[in-house]
Amino acid sequence: MEFGIKEILGTSNGFSLSDKIWASTIYKIVFIPEKGCKLSIQGEEYEFEPFNILFIPKEIQLHCIGSEDRPFTLIYFSEEFFNRSVQDSEFLKDSGLFSGDDLLFRMIKIPEGFNSMYNFIEDHLELSKNNYGQLAYRELAFTLIKQIILLGTVYLNIFPVSEQFADQSELLYARRFQQLVDEYVITEKKVPFYAEKLEISPRKLTSISKKVLGRTPKELINEGFLRLSKRMLSRTQKSIRQIAWELQYADENNFSSTFLKLSGVTPREYRKRWQK
Repeated sequence: MEFGIKEILGTSNGFSLSDKIWASTIYKIVFIPEKGCKLSIQGEEYEFEPFNILFIPKEIQLHCIGSEDRPFTLIYFSEEFFNRSVQDSEFLKDSGLFSGDDLLFRMIKIPEGFNSMYNFIEDHLELSKNNYGQLAYRELAFTLIKQIILLGTVYLNIFPVSEQFADQSELLYARRFQQLVDEYVITEKKVPFYAEKLEISPRKLTSISKKVLGRTPKELINEGFLRLSKRMLSRTQKSIRQIAWELQYADENNFSSTFLKLSGVTPREYRKRWQK
């Protein structure tokens, strides 16, 4: 899953945000419609007024409230979807919408008269999701989401913005752990290495990771490896053998077996699907 859009009403439609993947790998943008909505973010319930946009970092847990009878629209995307180049990665980071010490979310009020933007974006993202196998629709999805982030960046400076921060030291450890995975996953795939870097025990790292990120450290290390592998397969012309070698696999078959186990497809199948 790289991107999607879904209108959600409580937990009645069978779409669960409590799945582990939501806490650790997915950036979340929430459109609050005309009736407002109540959501649970990192275990705390918040009441949101109509016509706000929430920008929720990838490591923050978002949950539906079963009794909530007001819908909201969730747009979600992965780093792999957005970071097509160094410039895109820097744009996402520099926007300030998904970053900040202990940030739970940023909330930006949509100015009156701009509310029709909601429907336009929702309709075209839904169209893109339904036709994602075609390059033009993948480009449309990327462009629309980048536009939302661009607008959010502009509004961050000229319109009132609400921020909610977590008073949790665990969040700092969790973020640093994710940074270390991005930095070292090519050569280091064992939990004790990262625990030592953080100067905590593997047991404490596991506890923090499961509490804050919703996944074990090993699962996040595997995700980091898979994310990097997919990026190399989809955005370079390097042979699979060369990619395996750069990822510290002496044997192409071992790399392919690991990739298949983690993703459900072989590296060749993944590359073929991406290039369609």
